[in-house]
Amino acid sequence: MKSIREVLSNLASQNSETTSKIIASVILKDYDHGIFKTQTELSKECFVSESVITKFAKQLGYSGWKEFYYSLKNEYKKYYIQPSSESVETNMLFEQIKIFNNYINVETQFLTNLAKAINEKKKVIILPSYQLEDCCEFFYECLIELGMEVYYVKNKSLFHIIFSKNLEEFVVLVAMSGQDNSFLVENYNSLNKEVLKKNGFIISSRSQEHKISDFADKLILKSYSIYSSFKIRRIFLEYLFVSVTYKIKTF
Repeated sequence: MKSIREVLSNLASQNSETTSKIIASVILKDYDHGIFKTQTELSKECFVSESVITKFAKQLGYSGWKEFYYSLKNEYKKYYIQPSSESVETNMLFEQIKIFNNYINVETQFLTNLAKAINEKKKVIILPSYQLEDCCEFFYECLIELGMEVYYVKNKSLFHIIFSKNLEEFVVLVAMSGQDNSFLVENYNSLNKEVLKKNGFIISSRSQEHKISDFADKLILKSYSIYSSFKIRRIFLEYLFVSVTYKIKTF
């Protein structure tokens, strides 16, 4: 099931200038700043009547504006954890590193399983979504330095590599965040499911995890304030990949 934000993003990216596109664009812009306008405020900004706003909510499958409004706010609270202003003002980086350490300690089994699988097979296929390409390239370089055979499939033109390989010989790592991942998901889900249940490892944001169902292990990325989530997530992933690299060296 798509998140509300993803549905709004799809509507906002339509080519034609429809009323739905205008409303979705305004809601999406506000959502990314933690702003939730009332039905009256939204109708004035979009130059439409309140009944049109109600109709828009019903088109998305809600009973009316009120249900849509509360669902949108609840999704925002679920996916984005607002850090306290005190931690930001005093020492944000230090606080985030503490969070990273705590979370990696919680997910130590995933890191161990991934490191063990890579160490045993010595062959890895890395499939990143667009938003996480730089982080995965860093991990690719770490694994190359360890003498692993690694294929970093960061665009559509390289996807044929997967279908030419015997997947049973590889660890398949998917790193997925953001919404630009339909091609990645479609092709991953077309691979041998029984092999993926043994060799597939998924790192995903919570809003995207439902798109992939066959894997050996999965780690869900924590979310942070919308203002810094991508930068913080990138630092965390590189921190995580360094931890996995270190574990591989200890086997």
